Amino acid sequence: MVKYCLSLSHLVLTCLLIAAHSPAFPQSYSIQTIAGTTTVKDGVPASSAFLRERFAVVQDAAGNTYVADRSDNRVRKSARDGVISTVAGTGVAGKLNDWGLGIQAQINTPFLLAIDKNNLYIGEYLSSLVRKLDLTSGILTTVAGNGRVKSTPGDGLKATQTAIDVQGIAVDSKGNLIISDGSNHRIRKVTPDGSLTSIADGGSCNDTADNGPATQALICFPTGLGVDSFDNIYFTDYGNSRVRKIEGKTGIIKAYLGDGYPLSDNDHRAPLDTSICFPDALAVDAAGNLYVSENSRIRYVSVNGGTVRTVRTVAGNATLGFAGDKGSAIGAKLAYPAGIFAFSSGDLLLADTNNFRIRKVTSGTIDTIAGVAIVDGAPALTTMFNGPHGIAEDLAGNIIIVDTYSHRIRKLTLGTGTVSTIAGTGTPGSLEGRINGPNDVVIDSMGLIYFSDTTNNRILRIQPDGTTKVFAGGNGAGYSGDGSFARNARLSQPRGVALDKSDILYFTDSGNNRVRKVGSDGLIQLVAGNGNASFSGDDVQARNAAITPRGLWWTRPMAHCTLPITKIPACAVSTPSLALSQPSLAPARSATRVMAARRPTRIFLCRIRWPLTPSATC
Repeated sequence: MVKYCLSLSHLVLTCLLIAAHSPAFPQSYSIQTIAGTTTVKDGVPASSAFLRERFAVVQDAAGNTYVADRSDNRVRKSARDGVISTVAGTGVAGKLNDWGLGIQAQINTPFLLAIDKNNLYIGEYLSSLVRKLDLTSGILTTVAGNGRVKSTPGDGLKATQTAIDVQGIAVDSKGNLIISDGSNHRIRKVTPDGSLTSIADGGSCNDTADNGPATQALICFPTGLGVDSFDNIYFTDYGNSRVRKIEGKTGIIKAYLGDGYPLSDNDHRAPLDTSICFPDALAVDAAGNLYVSENSRIRYVSVNGGTVRTVRTVAGNATLGFAGDKGSAIGAKLAYPAGIFAFSSGDLLLADTNNFRIRKVTSGTIDTIAGVAIVDGAPALTTMFNGPHGIAEDLAGNIIIVDTYSHRIRKLTLGTGTVSTIAGTGTPGSLEGRINGPNDVVIDSMGLIYFSDTTNNRILRIQPDGTTKVFAGGNGAGYSGDGSFARNARLSQPRGVALDKSDILYFTDSGNNRVRKVGSDGLIQLVAGNGNASFSGDDVQARNAAITPRGLWWTRPMAHCTLPITKIPACAVSTPSLALSQPSLAPARSATRVMAARRPTRIFLCRIRWPLTPSATC
């Protein structure tokens, strides 16, 4: 008789069996792509190129458009002839080949861009660096940041020696680089010789000292930045739901837009009487007209003869989605535009991030100029995926795929070889059929599909009629509800899901550092983890151990037993039953293909033959 028991080992909680390392599985395996295609294609029309995470867009004087494609670790250029190419990044996240050619250098999650006559500045999200690409020579260098985020003022040091939380970048007329130092609550300036100073330097999150020196003001997580022709600096004071202005001549800081309430008012109010909801991207044209993204629309404050006018919307109708190309920009649907570039004519370029497009507003009309949507109905091998994670096979042999960064659950149909969407709209959210960052999927013996809607802190089930229903959580992030109905519980970032032979659902409640299960009675229970993200608890009950779970798998056949968590004993046969994984075992963020096999790294679960240890109860 064979029983299966869970075992955890020092911080690396991993999944699945490596067949090549197990004497029970001597055969070799081949791997092939069954769905998905390469997304990064240079030399094709920009209007047919897939841009996975477009966080910033700028244009040079020659009419070339540059796009920060964060997930692909590249900066792309759409030339005036409409052909797209790569100007920086190899697709591999890193910093290799600094001071080398940009197309041979590694960059790490580019999400900000700024441009002057000769240089393109690139803000990197995960590395917190600012890089400079010389548009003449093609050489890429680091000009700010040391790779760390939390900092002290650091004034007087070289910018490359100081930690900076890069959240916004702009360039003034003197060639100074202006940086929003987000979580350090500062605005920084890097001079052409590389020296760093703080021009807004309260150092803590608050909203004080308007109409005084910016160096004494308190701001809260500045993000978007813009500079006008007089070197006045405008920035989104994100945490205070305002836009503020630092005068170039005097250094005085003033409130410019927003009354401090995180709401979204209608148009035609005075700027300081208008509520705006956590403004993010920002652009300023040469005349000082302001554009800011807020609530999936672009708000505009004009300056006429030095007089600030009322607020109005110039793009977006505050409804998430995609619609409106070749029509009025104010009637269009946008999805979290994260980058704005303003022309002196009043035309705009928008990085419509969650619509995978660069859109242009010309004389009030909006249209797509680069990027294509993820579409259904195409053959699987020509279909775009955006970071597929979980995968499962349904009872008919169709492949169910979690397309994480497209916020969809998709199906590869066995008979036709085509891909369709069965849950999610492609726009992140929690209402009207939207999901947000799903991670894993599993299918029960009746063919019902369960998946982790991770960012919404819930587990969803796809009903036989195709609708989705909350199975567990959905009540905000937190930890509560053990012993009660799962739909009333609070979860935090659930990721891995698995079913045992009785269709009891197990899932990793990753933000709570626990594994939980939902029984056939609908009640939720704790299985493993004490809530601490560390390694402890060998030789104790699983629920008293400290774990950091991410993935989760069951294999069959299996039976239940309760054993103290212990380090792995020597095993005659390595056969996984329940296993947990680190985040690193999830497919890479840049993955765009679905493979027919996964390659895990280590096994921490063994089949134990009788007699079991005396402490076991089965």
